Amino acid sequence: MAGAIMGNAGIADVVNKMGWHTALIVAGFVGLGVTAMIFFIVPTESRVRQARAEEVELSRGPGILKSLKIVYSNPQSWYAGIIGTALYMPLSILGALWGEEYISSVCASSKVEAAGAVSMLYVGWMIGGPLAGLYSDRKKVRRNMLLVAGVLTFLTTLVVVFVPKLSIGGAYALMLILGLVSCSQVVCFVTAVEHNPPFVAGTAIAATNMMIMLLGGLGEWGFGMILDLAAGGHAMTYPETAYRKAILLLPAISAIGVLAAFLLKESYRKAEIPAGPESIA
Repeated sequence: MAGAIMGNAGIADVVNKMGWHTALIVAGFVGLGVTAMIFFIVPTESRVRQARAEEVELSRGPGILKSLKIVYSNPQSWYAGIIGTALYMPLSILGALWGEEYISSVCASSKVEAAGAVSMLYVGWMIGGPLAGLYSDRKKVRRNMLLVAGVLTFLTTLVVVFVPKLSIGGAYALMLILGLVSCSQVVCFVTAVEHNPPFVAGTAIAATNMMIMLLGGLGEWGFGMILDLAAGGHAMTYPETAYRKAILLLPAISAIGVLAAFLLKESYRKAEIPAGPESIA
């Protein structure tokens, strides 16, 4: 999330002042720096031990196809993936692709200002994500938390749709709120794990992530298709009315997520603590 914040507002400012070519060079050197840190800091031996442990665990458990069958034949896995997609969709559509153009159009703002507003989505996730996980564990609740998050996301996207005139300051605040109410999406992963046998925990996480990423990408494509239809065909720039129609996709998907949350069952299971010397005594 911190990287996405810098990648939106930070890179937009660099591109505006220095050009895209220089921005790509700077990003490339940052990537080389991160690569060097991984090479020198992350211990190879630990990676090897972990890989060997995973190989042993895989050899003891079911095969890949059987693991996928176990996860995907469980309706609760699908409900977790659908609510996860619905909560992720604002980040996918507005954060990853269309946010700058949408905010620039409805707020009549510059690209840099719009990128800053989009970054508030990631700020909301960066702050709220860890707190959502902490709250979920402390209160021993998954399903109701995701249900409330789905309803709040639905209501917030309705505000995004129906506010007639939005200032850039209002866009900053609204994107931050949208990030905070949708960040509970992270709880979907542990929910999927808890609804499946422990020996397919990794598959459950990967399957949930695949659903979220795949459907999130389709959401971006769908937003673009609605823009084209609303504008009467492909265009270099889209009018505000086209963006107003396309953004209706967000509350529609959020409503589907709320329905999935209603069908989702509570999954919290108290961790089994092995009996220690004190309990034996």
